[in-house]
Amino acid sequence: MNTTIDETPKKKSLWGYGVVIVYTMFALGTLAVVYFSFTQNVDLVTKDYYAKSLVHEQQIQSAKNGETQHVSASVSSDKSMLQVLFPVDKVSGTVYLYRPSGSQMDKEFAIQQDAANTMNIATNGLEKGFWRVKVQWKHDATDYYNEFKIEL
Repeated sequence: MNTTIDETPKKKSLWGYGVVIVYTMFALGTLAVVYFSFTQNVDLVTKDYYAKSLVHEQQIQSAKNGETQHVSASVSSDKSMLQVLFPVDKVSGTVYLYRPSGSQMDKEFAIQQDAANTMNIATNGLEKGFWRVKVQWKHDATDYYNEFKIEL
C-alpha cells in the first residue's frame, strides 16, 4: 500500500476577514456621519420661525398693497451707511436686516424718518457680504412690505 501524502500547504479562506473589515468600515462611517451631524449649526431662519409663518398671508397682502398703490420704499448702500427712502412721511414699522448665513447677525430697527423721509443705518458693525433688507411699514392704517437684496 502506497499512500502519498499531499504536502502542499492549503490556502486559508479569508472571506471572514473581509466581512469583518466591511462591517467595521460601515460602522465607522455611520459614527462619522452622526458626529458630523451633531456638530452642525441647524438654526432656523429666525428664532420665532413658526409664529412668523402663521402671519405670512398678512405679509403677502402688505406687499400687494404697495404694488397696487404703486408705493414702495427703496434702499441704497455705500461703505458706511444703509439708506432706506420712504415715498411718504409719517410712517411707522421696522427695518429688519437678515443675514442668511447666520441668524446671530440679524438686526432689527424701528423706523425713524428724517425730514427727507429717509432712515440711515450705520453699516460699520455689520459683516461684509449678502444681506436681505426687509422693510415692514405702515402709513394711514395701510400695511406695506418691501424686501431688498444688498451686498455690503
